[in-house]
Amino acid sequence: MKYRHHRGGLEDSLKTTIEVDNINDLKAYINESYAFGDNVEELKFEYIGMDDRINWDTYMVLMRLKDSDKFMVAGMSDGKL
Repeated sequence: MKYRHHRGGLEDSLKTTIEVDNINDLKAYINESYAFGDNVEELKFEYIGMDDRINWDTYMVLMRLKDSDKFMVAGMSDGKL
């Protein structure tokens, strides 16, 4: 699965694109990138639709940190894990 961080513009966001094979690798990458330590407790994916600009069937990746009940946007992916 391809993943990219949420940034102000598409070009900046695409510069952060990586490929991951499992949910634990994605959590580790997000924790390292945002300096959360090991605070990402849960990830979920919400389908957005096809982004014709980059040919991704796009999902919003939402993260929930430990000790929180709210999800926030981490980034976008081209699939679900």
